[in-house]
Amino acid sequence: MLIFSKAGYLKKRIFSTQTIKYTLPVFFIGMQQTALKAQNADSAIAIVQYNVTYVADTTKRDQPQKNSMILYLGRHSSYYADMRALEMNERVKAYIQQHPEVITENQAINLPNSFCWYKDVVNNKLVNITRTARNVQKIFFVEESMPVIQWTITSETKIIGGYNCQKATAIFRGRIYAAWFCKQLPYSNGPWKLGGLPGLILEAADVTNEIVFSFKSFETNAVAVAITLPEGGIKTSSKDLNKYLETIRLDGAAMMQGSGAARGRSAQGGSNGQDGPPPQQGEVNNPLEKENGL
Repeated sequence: MLIFSKAGYLKKRIFSTQTIKYTLPVFFIGMQQTALKAQNADSAIAIVQYNVTYVADTTKRDQPQKNSMILYLGRHSSYYADMRALEMNERVKAYIQQHPEVITENQAINLPNSFCWYKDVVNNKLVNITRTARNVQKIFFVEESMPVIQWTITSETKIIGGYNCQKATAIFRGRIYAAWFCKQLPYSNGPWKLGGLPGLILEAADVTNEIVFSFKSFETNAVAVAITLPEGGIKTSSKDLNKYLETIRLDGAAMMQGSGAARGRSAQGGSNGQDGPPPQQGEVNNPLEKENGL
């Protein structure tokens, strides 16, 4: 992960983005042990990990996005998040606190935006939590009712991770999904917005395999971790949030292109990929939700 100065010069390489091994994260945003004191705070009783692949750009099907996700399950709520993005965020924040001289108010930090989903069964709401990666980090909440998915449960079964699972199918947000749930794990939940079956969803995919949720691990949680929304969130709509994210994406691209010109380097860059501005992210021409449920 890189920090760029006002002119775009490389200041520090803080850490690599190597695969993160699971540990109960004391840094976990919005899920702090101290929050257990808060009224109505739910406590995680189980933890599930998933590997997710998503073909965001159909012109580059051989280059899907890959993420390691974690699901904290409580009795009345859950929190689903990208562990790598959250850990990178926290590491950089900690580094800057220790080395405030690294940036000034005119400098930018090259961090990924992080996206989390909070399910509140009691109040029938699902909240998409987006943390934007700018100098002053902002948190946005996009709230909707808990989706009601009309599953058809089949008689087909298979073993996933040592668990007996049963297949269910449904059309959700414009995609046809097949999900494998386990009645041995009595949580009517699953990755992302999926849930509503008589058992935990361990695996799911749409029929095109453009989005695949693969089971990695399940364990009961012996450490008290509260599940709650982070403080300071700004309520907004999905439409307005997407406009804002596109604005900061374009701002970041312009800064990095300017950085390459300032250093007098070719836009093509060298063979190590560090001589010019970083390559642009692939287009998202294949939205996860083909039909908006809001």
